[in-house]
Amino acid sequence: TLMQRATLLVHDYLIRGQVSSFGWAFLVISVLMAFFLRSIRLAALAMLPNLIPIVLGLAFMELVGITLSLGTVMVGSVATGLVVDNTIHFLTRLRAHRVPFEEAMERAMQDTGRPIFLTTAILAAGFGILCLGSFAPSINFGLVSAVVTILSLLGNVLLLPALLLLLRPRVAA
Repeated sequence: TLMQRATLLVHDYLIRGQVSSFGWAFLVISVLMAFFLRSIRLAALAMLPNLIPIVLGLAFMELVGITLSLGTVMVGSVATGLVVDNTIHFLTRLRAHRVPFEEAMERAMQDTGRPIFLTTAILAAGFGILCLGSFAPSINFGLVSAVVTILSLLGNVLLLPALLLLLRPRVAA
């Protein structure tokens, strides 16, 4: 019917808008990271552990049969804004240490590891609470957000340090 077609058009329009919002959010966060870290290369490396969990979150959705909807399409923008915080804390501490690079990495992880873990656990638990509801879009949003948040923790404590050690961008303040 005409009403169903109109509803589908609006739905598609809103999803395209949210996907665009994620792209803009990712771009703005990347530019701000480059500005504050004073390194485009370091900012690009820093964003990888935040982009990969979003992509894996989409794969998770496909695996468990969650469709891209108005609720789940917001996960990318929301999660990126939240999880990039862990990356910023780690890199800020890394830059603060005036010791050889490997030692600075170790100290930064010691300084930020526990807070990063706790922040992630609290965020994931908060999103997980949504899974206790009965409204499917909220459940799906909470589940996917919790998964992406946990994946971002792995990205920040495993992938980011490995990339930094491998590529050794300039991190001096």
